[in-house]
Amino acid sequence: MSALRPPASSWFPIPGFTFGFWRRATASARQAPPAAKPAAVKPQVDFERILAGVRDTPQLEMIEWSGDGCARAVQAQPTPACEPADEAFDAATLDARRRKIRERYIAARFAGIAKGGAELTNEDDVIRCARLLFEDERAQDAVELLELAIEERPGNTGAWLARLEILYLVRDAAGFVEAARAYRVGHADDAPAWNEICRLGRALAPHDALFEGELAVRDHEHYGPWPHTPNWIRAPWDLTAEVAAVDFHHAMKRAACAPVARA
Repeated sequence: MSALRPPASSWFPIPGFTFGFWRRATASARQAPPAAKPAAVKPQVDFERILAGVRDTPQLEMIEWSGDGCARAVQAQPTPACEPADEAFDAATLDARRRKIRERYIAARFAGIAKGGAELTNEDDVIRCARLLFEDERAQDAVELLELAIEERPGNTGAWLARLEILYLVRDAAGFVEAARAYRVGHADDAPAWNEICRLGRALAPHDALFEGELAVRDHEHYGPWPHTPNWIRAPWDLTAEVAAVDFHHAMKRAACAPVARA
């Protein structure tokens, strides 16, 4: 007698309902949002402690430098425009490293005028450039250019005299006296030029002992483009072209600095 097996419907009485319930349960599990992470606890800043530390004055140890007194003493002494020892300075005696530094300074300081010290040995060109700088209201640059030319070739008398005249024209009494004293050291035999220097020096520093002596009266006291000047800067007699160029340059500078009108 064969054993009777229960029908399949007894194990799965409602197959459609069973599998449908399983699918819905799986879909619900997939669609369930992830569990929220616990919020991070923000650290609490003790502002009172920080402010209390700021209010307290820190106790710092006194630091002293022994060189302060020496630095103040050096700054208190005015530096003269030049020294008599400048006459003995010769840029040709510099070593290669210092010479290279000097060449770079000249090229950067006077771009478009000189690329190095060798171009400052031409006395005529240097005096002409210095005069143009002076006419362009750059007297300090003109004096520095002439000083560099003097250092490059101390025997160039024209650069010395041109610097003296520019210092006179800008009424720099202290600078004129120091430059005249330095010129006297190396050019004591140049009596005509020294007489002119003394005449100009009496006008700027009448009480300076360097310019003492009898004043020789000249036949033409208004010699030169400027009154009472010897024209060591070699200005041309007809200044029309140069004055027009300077006026044009100033007009261009004013136009460049003027605000642009908006439409």
